[in-house]
Amino acid sequence: MSVNWDWVGKEFNVKVLFSVAGVASQILIQSRKEESFLLVDAGDGIVRDLLELPGRIFEKINTIAITHGHFDHVGGIFSLLSIFRLVNRSETLTIISPPDNSNLKNMINVFTEYNTAHQTFDINYVETTDKSFKFKPFTITSFLVQHRSSLSPPGKKMSAVGYKISKKDETILYTGDTGYFDQLKILVKGVDLALIEATFIEKKEDYHLTLFEAKKLSELAKDYILVHVPTHIHFQNLKKGKD
Repeated sequence: MSVNWDWVGKEFNVKVLFSVAGVASQILIQSRKEESFLLVDAGDGIVRDLLELPGRIFEKINTIAITHGHFDHVGGIFSLLSIFRLVNRSETLTIISPPDNSNLKNMINVFTEYNTAHQTFDINYVETTDKSFKFKPFTITSFLVQHRSSLSPPGKKMSAVGYKISKKDETILYTGDTGYFDQLKILVKGVDLALIEATFIEKKEDYHLTLFEAKKLSELAKDYILVHVPTHIHFQNLKKGKD
């Protein structure tokens, strides 16, 4: 049995495991030739979503890239780390995150303290804002985005990033959670696949994209998938690629 990938490129396969605003977001990217896997965001239910895939793929994830600290993007980290320990993972796990991600750090710290005597793998925690990293075979470039917490004072942004994932001449871009800003057009233009958040039907705030804004951005990419869709719209109805 093989994975029913949502997008297949020359270098990458992409599976949107789940992505609904306020519930959970998790996206799996495979480097096809090496069979190496990158997980981007890890909301609630991530272990269930990964275990539904054939071939124990979850054991082949070497890097996790987190966009920001909201629960729907990090809520499954503790259970994911726990399943890694349960299967006696020995390879170092790299976790990339923007700075000041206290929710993520707290879950990692609790896991580490709880499993001090039984820890089977190391965690390489990397903070980023606008840097490029080479985690073979992926080149991962972060960029700052425009996002905030609903609990924050008006106008106060939070530490949040999007990611470009590249290999050879193929590039995937994931906006993460963000409002519209002009640089997004430059970032999205020409990428092979854009994973673009589309939280609102109508404009409600400046820290999430509307479906209209997401569709306009999608025209700049070679292909796209809309993610982080509203909870009242069925995910599969919005997931689409260009011919």
